[in-house]
Amino acid sequence: MVIRQLALLLAVASSLGSSFVQAQEVEISTLRCVVTGKPAKEECVAAFNFGKVYLCSDDCVEAVEQDAKRRSRGEYVARANHQLVLTKQYEVKGCYCGKPDPLQQGRVSDVDGVDVGFCCESCQAAVDAQTDVQGKLDLVFAYLPFKKAYRKTTSPYFRKGIKCFMMPKKNVRNRYTIEHHEGTVFLCCANCIKKYRKDVAKHSPQCNHQLVLTGQFEQIKCPITGGEIDPSIEVEVVGVKVRLADPAAREQLEAAGDDESKIALVFEDGRFLRAFAKRPSVNAPTDVDDAGSAPR
Repeated sequence: MVIRQLALLLAVASSLGSSFVQAQEVEISTLRCVVTGKPAKEECVAAFNFGKVYLCSDDCVEAVEQDAKRRSRGEYVARANHQLVLTKQYEVKGCYCGKPDPLQQGRVSDVDGVDVGFCCESCQAAVDAQTDVQGKLDLVFAYLPFKKAYRKTTSPYFRKGIKCFMMPKKNVRNRYTIEHHEGTVFLCCANCIKKYRKDVAKHSPQCNHQLVLTGQFEQIKCPITGGEIDPSIEVEVVGVKVRLADPAAREQLEAAGDDESKIALVFEDGRFLRAFAKRPSVNAPTDVDDAGSAPR
């Protein structure tokens, strides 16, 4: 059965954002395809601006993903960015004009379901003067204005200091994420996302390891034997305490050698899916860093 609700973890923000995080549900059936205007479907998702845009058909998914490559010249950019804000994947950081002036309290206009704040009367008047919705969207949510005014909402799973498993000298960033086993994996840059997509199976153990490291999954069985855990027997694998069933399982893990080999042994998909389970909820982190930079 198709799930009608999308559980989105978002930052409940003031005009310039906040680190407090709670869960909010967005009704997918209220969203409109940015290509046709028809009701969006949960299963029709395009990767766009390091987020998800919901569409009405596979043809529209392909159209939006191809359109994203055109950047500022894209036909659907403004509507796609608008949906990213509507679904709380992006949050406001300032006025669409790009000036450093703070948003003025109470100076807000509705732009097709999104409350848009402004730094001054002039900016608000320019948007309000547009006679159609598309004109308003183009002013606020086109490539460059969106880049100035919005940033990716901080994920509650993001943690400061985690290294990118593809570029170990670099820290991951909140903005660069992929969905893996219905969890969120963080990388350091767009190139690492491309590498992941070229060979998902190759990178799956490292992704699974990070899902546990960031608290999205918890251990329920011994990954080596598939049996019950002996809490007194554990081995740390790059920041993750892995509990095991018996001394023989511990010997097998310790004999694996270096960290990469241990991750491959414990977190390959088969063992990971039988030994770890997704947590039902998450609390806001206390060590968040890099709340998400503007799109480039």
